[in-house]
Amino acid sequence: MNLIKDFAHRWKMKRQAQDAIEQDFLGWLLTSEKKAILPFKWGVMVTAMCFWIISRRSTVSMTSVIEVNGLFLLYFAATFVESFFLRFKRIKITQIRWITTASYFADFLFILGLNHFALQYSQTAEKNSSPIFLLLFFLLILRGMTIFRTTKSSFSANVLTGTIASIFVITSRLKIADMLTPVDIASLLFIALVVAGTWFISGVILSQKEELMLAREKIARNENLAVIGQLASGMAHEINNPLGIIHGYAEYLLMKNPMDENREDYEKILKETKRCKVIVGELLSQVRVRPLLFERFDILALLKECMENAAKSYTTDKPDLSISVNGGKEEAIIVYADKTRLHKALSNISINAASAAPQTNGRITGNIAVVNNGADISIRIWDNGDTISDSVAAKAFDPFFTQKEKGTGLGLWIAFEAVRMHNGTISLNNAPQGGVEVVIQIPREQPEKSQKD
Repeated sequence: MNLIKDFAHRWKMKRQAQDAIEQDFLGWLLTSEKKAILPFKWGVMVTAMCFWIISRRSTVSMTSVIEVNGLFLLYFAATFVESFFLRFKRIKITQIRWITTASYFADFLFILGLNHFALQYSQTAEKNSSPIFLLLFFLLILRGMTIFRTTKSSFSANVLTGTIASIFVITSRLKIADMLTPVDIASLLFIALVVAGTWFISGVILSQKEELMLAREKIARNENLAVIGQLASGMAHEINNPLGIIHGYAEYLLMKNPMDENREDYEKILKETKRCKVIVGELLSQVRVRPLLFERFDILALLKECMENAAKSYTTDKPDLSISVNGGKEEAIIVYADKTRLHKALSNISINAASAAPQTNGRITGNIAVVNNGADISIRIWDNGDTISDSVAAKAFDPFFTQKEKGTGLGLWIAFEAVRMHNGTISLNNAPQGGVEVVIQIPREQPEKSQKD
C-alpha cells in the first residue's frame, strides 16, 4: 500500500514538473511566433507571390492560374487566422501548441503545393523554382527549430522535413527530365547542410531560452527582495512599537494578577507578540545589511554544531532522530568567511531538515567537500522526509513562502541571502535516494572587496 502511495506521489510531482516546464516553453513559443515567425511568414508569402507573377509564362492556362492563386488565397487565409489569434485575441497558453502545430503543417503543404505547380508549369528542364523553394524550405526548417521543446525533437523533425523535400525535388525533376541539373544537386546539398546545421542552431536557441528564463526569474526575485526591504523599513516604526506596547501590557497584567482567570490568554498574547517581534527583527536584520566580517574557522565543526542543535530542538517529538556529519570524520575544513551569517544559514537549513524528517527513524546528514581544485567548498544537508514538487522547490527561497503551520517563511530566504553575499549558490532538490537535499557551494576564500551587496 505504501509503495502504491509513493508511486502515486512521485507520478504527481513528475506531472507538476512537466507542466511547469511546458508552461515556460509555451510562453517562449508564443513570443517567438509573434515577434519572429509571423513577420517572416508574411514576407515569404509576398516574395513567393511576386516570384510567381514575374516568372509566369503566357502559355500557362487560366485554369493553372486559378489553381495557384487559390493556393495563395488558402495560405493567406490560414496565416491571417493565425495572426489574428496570436496578436489580437486573448488565447489560453495551452492553445499555443495546437495553433503552432496546425500552422507548421499549413506551411509544409503550401511549400509542397507551390513547388509542385512551379515545376509542373516550367517550359524546360533547365528552368525551375529552386530559389523560391529553398527560401520556403528555410521557413519550414526555422519553424522546426522553434516549435519543438528539445534539440533532439527539433533535429528529428528537420531531418524528416529535409528527407521529404529532397525526395520531392528529385521526383519532380525526373518527371520532366532524364537527370538532375547542377542546380538541383546544389539544392540537395543546401538542404543537407541546413538540416545538419539545425542540431547546433537548435541547441543554441534552446540554451538562450533557458538563460533568458533564469534571468527573468533572477529579476523577479530581486524585485521581490526590494519590495520586502521597503516593507521591512516601514515595519520598524509601524509595527515594532505597537508590538512592544502590547507585549508590555500583557506582562503587566500577568504580574498584577498572577491568579487571574484570563492568565492563559495573557500568556498566548505574550507568545504571539514575541513571535511577531522575531519576524520583524529578522526582516530588519536583512534590510540593515552590515559588511561581512571575515575570519578563518572550521566550517565542518560549525555544521556539526548547527545540526546537533537542530536535533536537540526536536528531542521530544523525534527522540530517535539521528544525525551524521561527514561520516563521523573530524578532519577540519578551514574557510575564510563570515562565521555569524553562515551559522545562521546552516542553522535554518538544519532546523528545516530536522522538521521534515519523519517522527520515527528520522535521519539528517551533512557532508562538506572541497571541490574545484580547492577553490570552493560544497555543503550538502539531507533529510529522509517526504520529497517535494518542483513548484515548491522553485519558491522555497522566496520570503514568506512556507508550508509549515507556524513557519515564518524567512529561514531559507535568510540562508539564500547569506550564501549570495558569499558569492555562492544554493539549491533545494529531491535526492536520488529519497528525501530532500540542500546544496550550497561557496568560495573557500572570500576576498573582502568582492562581496555582493
